[in-house]
Amino acid sequence: MTANDWSFETKQIHAGYDLDPATGATALPIYQTSSYAFKDTAQAASRFALQELGPIYTRLTNPTTDGVAARIAALEGGVGGLLVSSGQSATALSILALAVAGNNVVASPSLYGGSVTLLKNTLGRLGIEARFVPNPLDPEAWRALADDKTVAFYGETIPNPQGDILDIEPIAKVAHEVGVPLIVDNTVATPLPGAPDRVGRGHRRSLGHQVPGRPRHLDRGRDRRLGQLRLCLPARALPPLQHAGRVLPRPRLRP
Repeated sequence: MTANDWSFETKQIHAGYDLDPATGATALPIYQTSSYAFKDTAQAASRFALQELGPIYTRLTNPTTDGVAARIAALEGGVGGLLVSSGQSATALSILALAVAGNNVVASPSLYGGSVTLLKNTLGRLGIEARFVPNPLDPEAWRALADDKTVAFYGETIPNPQGDILDIEPIAKVAHEVGVPLIVDNTVATPLPGAPDRVGRGHRRSLGHQVPGRPRHLDRGRDRRLGQLRLCLPARALPPLQHAGRVLPRPRLRP
């Protein structure tokens, strides 16, 4: 049995971290380190050149945050995750990974207020246009606003504060046909009742989503909110990845 076969309850406790080989401890530890040792200069060079995966510097990777991101991704049915400092960071990163000046995002008008400001003002100043559909429950209204400069659809499962539920499945179908990801803010629903990948069913490869403002129960009672970015994109929606002028191979996607 693999982690993919575990029940939701088991994934909540064990996904994203295996037991410690030295002690047998099963809880994910907090790695309070800023830097990591390399076995030799060749390994250091390979990691900084992104030729070998592994810890480089905590600002980039940390085993604790990697484990939490992997656990949330498992609960959501995703292939990977990235933990960031806030929900707005997750939203911004998900769009900036796809869009440049001149592109546009088709979005539901029923969103958290901060997301509306981010889409209209912050990203607008970068030349990324937000196109709000007049009726988010009409899939064809989304299609009508899309063109060859559209890079994503954006919505919220249970919008804050309006609470009108996004009908993900037909919108995901249109996104799939247009060839862009549907980015979904899943803050209120959480993975248990409302993972967008499960709701979207046959359109999983056209779905991307981020989980901004993850409730504080994941932070052991501290009054802090985390953002989780997890994308599951169609291959042609992924821009070329570059590092030091070198084009990197695209990540392998779930079939």
